[in-house]
Amino acid sequence: MYNMQNLTTLYVSQAHGNDNNQGFFADPARGVWGPVQTIERALFKITEMRAIGALQPLTIRITDDVYRLNAPIVIDGQMRDITIEPQKKTLISGGIEVRNFVRDSFNGVDCLSADLSAYGDLHFSDFYVNGQAKKLPRYPETGTLDPESVENDNPVLWASSKWFIARREDIEVLRNFRNMEDWIISFRHCWIDEHTPVDSIDWESGRIEFKYASRFSVSMQVSHRMLHYFIENVGECFKNPGEWYYDRETKKLYYIPEDDNAAELTGYIPVTDKLICVRGSADCRAHGVHIRGFDMAYTKGEYRSAEENRAYPKYNEVGYAGDKQSVCDAHGSVEFEYAHNCSLEDCRLWCLGVHGIVVRNGSERIRIRRCDLSQLGAGAISVNGGAYGSDESEHTRRIEIADNRIDHCGNRYSAACGILIRHAYENTVEHNDISWVYYTGISCGWVWGYADSICRDNTIEKNHIHDIGQGVLSDMGGIYLLGKQPGTVVRGNLIHDIKSAHYGGWALYTDEGSSYITLEDNVCYNTSDNSYHQHYGNMNTVRNNIFAFSGMAPVSVSRVEMHPGIIAERNIVVVEPGQAAFAVGPRNEGGFNGAGHILPSSENIIFDPTGAEIAAVKAFDKAYTLEEMGSLLRMDIDSVAADPGFADLDNRDFTMSEDSPACEKGFKRIDLSDVGARR
Repeated sequence: MYNMQNLTTLYVSQAHGNDNNQGFFADPARGVWGPVQTIERALFKITEMRAIGALQPLTIRITDDVYRLNAPIVIDGQMRDITIEPQKKTLISGGIEVRNFVRDSFNGVDCLSADLSAYGDLHFSDFYVNGQAKKLPRYPETGTLDPESVENDNPVLWASSKWFIARREDIEVLRNFRNMEDWIISFRHCWIDEHTPVDSIDWESGRIEFKYASRFSVSMQVSHRMLHYFIENVGECFKNPGEWYYDRETKKLYYIPEDDNAAELTGYIPVTDKLICVRGSADCRAHGVHIRGFDMAYTKGEYRSAEENRAYPKYNEVGYAGDKQSVCDAHGSVEFEYAHNCSLEDCRLWCLGVHGIVVRNGSERIRIRRCDLSQLGAGAISVNGGAYGSDESEHTRRIEIADNRIDHCGNRYSAACGILIRHAYENTVEHNDISWVYYTGISCGWVWGYADSICRDNTIEKNHIHDIGQGVLSDMGGIYLLGKQPGTVVRGNLIHDIKSAHYGGWALYTDEGSSYITLEDNVCYNTSDNSYHQHYGNMNTVRNNIFAFSGMAPVSVSRVEMHPGIIAERNIVVVEPGQAAFAVGPRNEGGFNGAGHILPSSENIIFDPTGAEIAAVKAFDKAYTLEEMGSLLRMDIDSVAADPGFADLDNRDFTMSEDSPACEKGFKRIDLSDVGARR
């Protein structure tokens, strides 16, 4: 029998509830009518209520300050029209709380330690303190090591290796370290980072074998693919503030604090890889599940790539040390799959091992709004669905990602994106703040070249994206687009301070096959390479943007094809002394002298603040003036060299008066007052 005074809310309290209760009151003094103890029990009671005809929207309200998980909460396709929220403020925690630290020493280093023997045989590689993931000790302490040779010294991108020969001087050092089975070998190259345990070491030959093969070539013949490695979780290297080490023999956790408040220190060891999974099926989608107002923290970061290497499948069975791009197949701490009209709103997610939120196949109208995501092992939000040609039940579409604050992602897997959209369409990504990411801010599309893609009609608008790349990886951008995407619009974004490791620190980047995309009203500046770069594509419209303070020509199309790659209209291009505004093509090997069909240009404003003579375009390694750009290359109509009249260029204030020469040319002033999260 149910309490007829309340048929809309069930209360949950781990601390004071009882799963034999009815759950209709928050107060445990209500006895049998008081709160249940677990969310799982509340979900079961909702199933009971639905069975007797109670079809109204229902709320599960958590009354605890902290709700602890040892396994994820799974909400299946039978569950419809529910909201899960805290009574006041609740942390959903996937971690063990560690408080019993004492003064100790390890390897002669003064530190704190905690005895974890009460928890049995723990295996973990993440430890969180004060809202941050702490560091494992590594060898070498800074920089990287180079091998003597690698298994497969093949420069072809997909040529994997599973072992290398270490240099003799490095082997002699490593021989003195113990617990080899706990080591993690890490290396960054191209646009990915890879991580693998050690499988074996032959001390005589110096051969170190990976447990998981490298995803890409580590050939010594290509500089940005070479194996520059370091080894993490080496106990003998434990010595710096902020480092931790777990000795599995003694079951003691050692930590060097960064301040003197050791007595008040609380650490967290994650025990689950996910927190909440809204998971329907192709036949029965979860519908109307809304999660709001929670703090969420402390999940595990272990991840192995199981994606096949189709081009070089030698090690498909054992798996790989990294995904081909963007840590694309990794799980999230919150997941939606076969879900419809669901949401995650007003939540704070931090100290999560891999991705924060993942939206998977068969999901539609998922809203991720006003969330803060920080201190993440990989990316903040990842969206994917069935690819072109898949059954419609697998399609993912109409995902709204708005007004979120995303920062300090990629702390463990640096190739992660702030927001990643793969096979999905009709999505909106707007008014987000994205910063301090080691790879790309927003990535959209997942088909290389001109093959058919399901990704289309996406809107990426009014996002503030900055401090991206940080010199760690290559071939990345503030906003990265891939494949044919008719109807996709990238509009009104503010993108700045993009820095790559070797090449490819771009603000806007249309990669292989990007086509039929409109990029307009964006402000891009302070990039290590071009502000806008197109690898190759077809008929992308680039108009009314401001491109300034680029390490190379602000606008570039690198591959020559016999169709227009981009159409550049009414942009303001600010050049550095000696720098061309536009760049087209690779080195001129065939004597080709026409660029008009590749990058048709009109009514652009080109400005050098120093007043130096401007080289308007560098086509096939030869510079041309603005006049030659039109008359000789047949590339331009009505572009001019002029001062657009920015308010304060030195301080990157690009506002303009109404009588600006650029406005007279038809340039529409860009309003940045509402860029980023609206809260």
